[in-house]
This record gives sequence, C-alpha cells and structure tokens, in this order.
Amino acid sequence: MLGYTTLYSRTPRSFLFAVVANVGPGGASRSLAVAYRQHHDEYNSQISWGRVHCMVTDILALTEIFSDPANRAPLEAERALAEDWYRRSQGDEPPIHERPSVPDTAQPPFVPWYKRREPGQQQPPLPWRDDTPSKFPFTATCVLLALLRDTRDNRTRPGDVQFQPLSTLFRADCTEYGLVILDISDLDSGAKYGIVAFPMNYMAEVEYRGEMIGWDPVEDSQPEKEPDIVLESPRPRELLSISQWVSKYYYWSGLEEASCILKLEERPLADAVALDYFRHSKIATQAPPDMVGYTIVDQPPQNDPVGMVRTIDNLLVLTQEPASGPLEKEALAKLQVLAQFREQLRQRLKEVPERLGSSQISSNMLRVAYAGCRHLNWVVFGNLPPRVIAAAIASDELQGASALSLCVNVFQLVGDEEDGESDLSDLAAALAQSTALQQLCFLQQPDRNSDDASAYLCSQLLRLWPRTSGEDLESLRLRTIHSTSALLNGLRGREFRAISSTTNLGSSFTSGAQVFPMIHLFTFVSPQREDVRDAAADHHVVHPARPGYSGYYPIDKTGLNAEGFAIRFLVYLRSLGPDSDPDKAILRVAYHGAFSSLASIDEDDDNNNNNDPPSPPRGPLPRPPPLQSWPDQLGVRPIPAGFVDELAPDDPSRVRLREIPPGSWVVLMDRRDRRGRFSDDGAFLQYSFIRIRRPSPETAPKQQQHEQQEQQRPAPVSSSVEVVGGLTDFLRETVPETHIATWVKRLEEVERDLVSALTRPSPPSTPSSMEFSPGVNPIDEVLRRLTSAATEGSADNAPPETDLSTGEVERERCIGVRVMAESRVHTLLDQLL
Repeated sequence: MLGYTTLYSRTPRSFLFAVVANVGPGGASRSLAVAYRQHHDEYNSQISWGRVHCMVTDILALTEIFSDPANRAPLEAERALAEDWYRRSQGDEPPIHERPSVPDTAQPPFVPWYKRREPGQQQPPLPWRDDTPSKFPFTATCVLLALLRDTRDNRTRPGDVQFQPLSTLFRADCTEYGLVILDISDLDSGAKYGIVAFPMNYMAEVEYRGEMIGWDPVEDSQPEKEPDIVLESPRPRELLSISQWVSKYYYWSGLEEASCILKLEERPLADAVALDYFRHSKIATQAPPDMVGYTIVDQPPQNDPVGMVRTIDNLLVLTQEPASGPLEKEALAKLQVLAQFREQLRQRLKEVPERLGSSQISSNMLRVAYAGCRHLNWVVFGNLPPRVIAAAIASDELQGASALSLCVNVFQLVGDEEDGESDLSDLAAALAQSTALQQLCFLQQPDRNSDDASAYLCSQLLRLWPRTSGEDLESLRLRTIHSTSALLNGLRGREFRAISSTTNLGSSFTSGAQVFPMIHLFTFVSPQREDVRDAAADHHVVHPARPGYSGYYPIDKTGLNAEGFAIRFLVYLRSLGPDSDPDKAILRVAYHGAFSSLASIDEDDDNNNNNDPPSPPRGPLPRPPPLQSWPDQLGVRPIPAGFVDELAPDDPSRVRLREIPPGSWVVLMDRRDRRGRFSDDGAFLQYSFIRIRRPSPETAPKQQQHEQQEQQRPAPVSSSVEVVGGLTDFLRETVPETHIATWVKRLEEVERDLVSALTRPSPPSTPSSMEFSPGVNPIDEVLRRLTSAATEGSADNAPPETDLSTGEVERERCIGVRVMAESRVHTLLDQLL
C-alpha cells in the first residue's frame, strides 16, 4: 500500500541543561546556570542509543558534582545570593515573548540501511560567551566540568558547550534538543533531575506492506524524496525520570538493563514546580501552596509564640543604632529570651537581611541564630562590617562551624583609612584562630560592576594573616578559599579578563605564594617519528614541531596549595593518554572527584555489555576507558585561566618567559603526537618543574638596565631559571615534611596506567572499519596494505610481532611518563623567549 508513514524515529541529539532552585519570588523556581550541549553522532544510524547514553551520563555527572559534600558550601552560598538577587530584581524579569531561546538546528538527512556504517558529521563548535556564566560562577564551573568530564578526544569538545542567559526559555518546538532540569533546592537529599524531550519522526510517502507491519528499510522501496522530520505530538511539559522517559519515547528493548540507566534511576526526580520557569504557557511568580512563607534552606516554620516576630524586629532596629551600654544591655536581655527560638530567629534574619545593621549587637544576634550551624552562610547580610563578622566567628557558640560565606561587595576594601585596615586585621585574626573553618567563600553580588572586591579581600587577608595571628601562612594549608574573581578567571577569555578588572589588584593569592605556589603550565605537542611501515603504506608526512607552546595555563588563582596541586597534577598526567584531548585534560586540575565513579559505567556501556542494547554497527573497537584516579576530597576549584583562549602561534599577546614573576614555578609538558608509534627517546610524556630565579641585590639593577635589550635580543635562560626536576623534587622544595615515598608510589601507578594504554593492541582494521581516502577503492586499498606489510615483514630478519587476525603491528612498548632531560628543558624554554 502507498501511504505517508514513519520510516524511523530518533531522540533529540543535543540538550539544554538548566540548574534551578526555588529562589524566585515566593519560592518559585529560577535558574542559576543554563548550558547548551550539542552532541555528534558517531555513525549514521536510525538507532539513538549513542544519544541516550550521552544524555544519561551527563545527568549522572551533574548530579554527582552537585551532590559532592566538598562542593556544598559554595553552592549554598550562591543559592542564597540568587534568592536575594531574584527578590530584589523580580520586577525586571522580561516578558515571555522577549525571553531568548536556543535556535533549532537542521537534522541529519534520512539514512538508507546500506549507509549506516558511515561516520556522522560533526557540528561546528559553538562560540564561547564570556558574560553568560558570570552571575553564579561556581555553579557554572560545576556544569562545565561535568559536561566536559571525559577527556577522550571522541567525546564532547570544549566548543560543544555554550552557556545561555538565565532567562532562556524552552519552547519545546525544536527537533535538535531537549531539556534537562537539575534542581539543587534541597542538597540534603541531593541534586534532583527531570527530562523533557520529545522524539522526531522521519516520515515520507512510501510503498509498504500495511499499518500492522510498517515500512521495512530492506524489503520495501526507499523514499523517492527526502523525508519530512516531524516532532512528536502532543508534547506535554512534564518532568520525567529516565525510566519514565525511556518507556514512553524510546523504542528499543533491553534498554532498562543498561548500567547507566540503572544508576540514574536511583537519583530522585525533581518536583513538577522546578519546570515552571521554562514553560511557555505558565511562568510561576507565586509560591506553590505547600511552600508559602519559607525559603530554600528551611522547613516550614512552626507556630511562633505571640509577638516573636515583633521582638526580633525590635532587636533589628537596635542593630542599626550606634552601640552604647544601655542598648547592648537591652539587646542581650532580648537575646536571652530568643535563645530557645534559634530557628525562628535565623528564619526572620533571612527574610529581612537588609535590616541587620552594622552595630556590634549584630554579632550577638548571629551568635544566637547560628549556634550549632556547620555553614555560616552570611552572604545576604550586606550591612555587616568585617569587625562585626570577626566578633561573631570568634565566639564560643560558632566554634563548630566548618564553612563561612560572605558577600564582599559592601566592604570598604580599597583606600588608606586606618579603620578599614583595622577591620580586616580583626577578621584575619579571627579566621586564623577559628581553625575549624576549613572553607571560606568570598563572593560578590550577581549585579556587581567589577570583580575586584573578592580578589582584593583575599590578597589583603593573606597579607594580614601572619601579622595578626602570630603564625606563618602554613596554617592556611588546609583551608579552601573560593572567590568570585578567581572562579570567573577560568571562565573568561584573555581579552575579557584584561578588561573585567577596573583596578589592578593583582592575584588573589599573591601574598600567600609559599602556601599557594604561583604555577604557570605550558604544554607542547611534539610529533613522533612515524613507524616506517605506516609511512610507506599510508604516505604519512612527519610535520615539523610547532614553534612555541600549544597551551598556557596560569594556575595562580585556583587556591591549590602545593600538595593539592600535586594531587590534581597526577590526575592531569593520567588524563593525557594516547586517545585523550589535551585541551580538556587541564580541567582535571579543577576537579576530578566523583567523576571517577562514572568511569566504570562509561567502560561497560562503551563495550556494549550483553545486558545493554546494541549500538550501531562499529568498525574499530571502542577506545580505552578513561584512566581511573584516587578519591578526591578537594572539591571544585577554579578552572585554570587560558582554557577558553584560542591564540594563534604568532599572536603578540602570547605569554613570554620574561613576563613571569620571579619566584614563580613553571611546568613544561611535552606530549608526543598520538599519531606516532614510538619516539626515539622512548617517552610518550615528559615534564619538568622549573623555578624562576629571584635576582640578587647585586644583579637586580643590572637586570633592569638590560630589560629593553632582552626584549630585542632574548638572552639565554640558564641564568634566570632553576631546573628543579620532577613532581617529588617540587614537593621537596615546597613541602619538605611531606612523605615522598607515597608520591613516588603514585607516580609509578600513573606510569603503569599510561604504559598500559600505550601498549594496548591497536584495534583491528578490516574492510568495514578502515578509513579510506575519497576516491580510493576499499578492496584495492586493503590488498595493497596487506601486501605492503607482508613484503616488508619478509625483508626484515626479526620482524615485530603481528596480530594475524588484523595485520596490524602492536605499538612498541615505551615509557609512559618521565622527567624531562635538562637539555630538552632549555630547548623548550628558548621557545618561550
């Protein structure tokens, strides 16, 4: 019969990920981060398993990073800032018809059954937007790290993720993408998720055997013209769990047994109200019935005693008056009454944060309201000067707190006034004495004009720390410091970073260089000598080494101490395997954490376990899974600056060695091109730690006289640098008391992993899986390659071992990672002059 019917259906290729919380007016849902992630089909096929797998593992990674206890304090702090910001700006929200949305993208054409082994087309990279992740940078950093967690080069590229405005609307009328909601309203129960995505149908008028049988791609005739792509209808705007979504829209038996599906089904489903802000037909501006009157961090209030709110409000009035003996007596009397109603007092302070004044009485109110709390989340209290905060955190009632979050926009940080210096000195002393405070979050309002305040506060506290506490900076070693400025530093390009700071306040951690070492990491990619057989058979050309570095990452604002950097550096080394993308590997310096638990899922699903649904027919075997790592308790840190930079080799703004301050550390990474079989020196990955020497008093004037000459004619670097050696040598210099034997063992583990990845047999090459040049007959090419290999093998007296089933020679065993020779160090340093 002739009719208009569905040839096959596919799920959305890409997804919009929205991180929300009930921070809007009256507890309504609003966005903290919105990111669009585009996907690429590895093969042309009607099967959507690759798309589903990518979506599911992305959701798992996002829920893992948002549920990591190490990330809870900064997430709670930004969430409280969001609630305050949305409350103040609710009248400024654009109407629905003015809200932006991600445009649709043309879908892949219809694929006949005999073309479903062909590689899919990659979409062009998306331009990076410096301004869109700026409102809540810690949340945005978590999203980016989760979506780019897999360092393999065949996975999501950095250019596949683009942040969108927080007001972005999901209109549910696009074939390219669906929506995933991540709700972080209640971190006690973990991040929740929900899916809104609709399949598309390829439809055409064809001859087929009937409605009950449907159109058969092999037995029935192919469509005469390109089929229509029709989005599923109706499209209800409702959040579904993965099992609900699969059972409703995905037509493939056995999918529910996939390991990633089973793991995601264990995660809680977000409430329906989390979707309200993205519904085209209904935008919630009022709180749902069961949420009226309380905020995101508390349960509904209990019945308050008569006059309780009035008593608290009267006390708040006193905090706005100049301190005096009678007033403090009156306040203390009232606080003694309120001590048994701590939750009600804390709740009222959050409802009217602007009414908590700058008087010393405020510190007493905070002591009572937050006694016993682990997180002193005070970002909404904009009138508190540093001295009041210092008095509060030094009190006995708050000694059990482990995290402190402040909004620093209102601090009088810049200037020469002695009172401002004294206030910060009090705060530095209180922080030094409160050893239980392990996390410090210095954030700024989303509607700030610059990022200077948080950077300046960090620098000043580090400068004042040893002076006020009587201790050196070593007491900071176990502290984690988050600042808005440092977080945004890794989410912005070089040009935007240069203009985002209105004053030159320097690095947040400059003053604490001994604890937070200034590290500048340069990466180089050196081509290897290609295997002779491959060069003869495939006409490979050995390209000369690219002049200069391929990547530059200053790690001066991540807040990592020497040991913390060493942990992340080992993870970074492991992420530089033969099939990895070095541009994404640098993200492991910012976080690895819970992602290591997803590696087994990626491995199981990529290898198509018997319990999992089969993927499209493949040629080569799957690439090796991501290298495992040790448990990481450090949490998310700022992404190293330079990640979003794309500078040409001749760009005049590229960093030169002479621009790096004395006393800083330079790490050189030399990674062999993955196309090569082996290298002459037997090493795939080499690295070295170098320290920029500080000029002696005798040579400093002389050095200043020759600065212009050095710029015109670079001098040898041997006099200005000290080649220290490997990671253990770096640790001996920066943390002499560390246990070196432990680090040696970890380095050996990394080398074993890389050697294992490098010596893994190459995937089989068969007529169905080989890559051929356009216009080349595949059969002729296979015969030519096999004949060439056999001829060369007979000419050798001792031919290498060959996999008889594939005709491919295994990679020659090589050293995975080693410390760079000093001669090679100076060769690379010369390229940085």
